[in-house]
This record gives sequence, C-alpha cells and structure tokens, in this order.
Amino acid sequence: MKDFYDIYTLTKKGYDRDSFIISFKEVYKSKKLNYSFDDYNRLLNKIKDDITFNYLWGKYQKTNHYAKRITLLMCLTSVDELLRGILK
Repeated sequence: MKDFYDIYTLTKKGYDRDSFIISFKEVYKSKKLNYSFDDYNRLLNKIKDDITFNYLWGKYQKTNHYAKRITLLMCLTSVDELLRGILK
C-alpha cells in the first residue's frame, strides 16, 4: 500500500521527470518486464474494483494518519498518470 501512497505523493509534490523515467526504464529492463500500457491499465482497473484491495487500503489509512484523506482511487489515478507519461 505504501508504494501507492508514495507514487501519489511523488506526483503531487513534484519530481525530476527525466531522471524518474530513466530509473523506471532501467528497473523495467532489469526485471525483464514486458507489459504494455494497456496491461497496466487493465491491472489498475482490477485493483480499483477489488474488494480485498479496497479493504487493505482502508486498513492502511487507519494505521497511517498521513493517508487518511487520500483515497485508493486518487492513488490509482496518480499511477495511471505516471505510467501514461512513461509508456505511451
């Protein structure tokens, strides 16, 4: 859950986009990932509708006061925007 929160925060507070893209692509290559943007988009949609994942996000919010006002949808939207900028 923290990764989703971290991405949300990163996209809201700003980051060095070029460095991030280089780092992302290096990790992507080193892990031999071969997913398209559409693959990620389908996965994000599954997460959005997953009851267990939503429950876990609620649990994360309760134990991490800084995430209380941030919804799972807000985080997933940030992930989508970030991936859109890298993979499309």
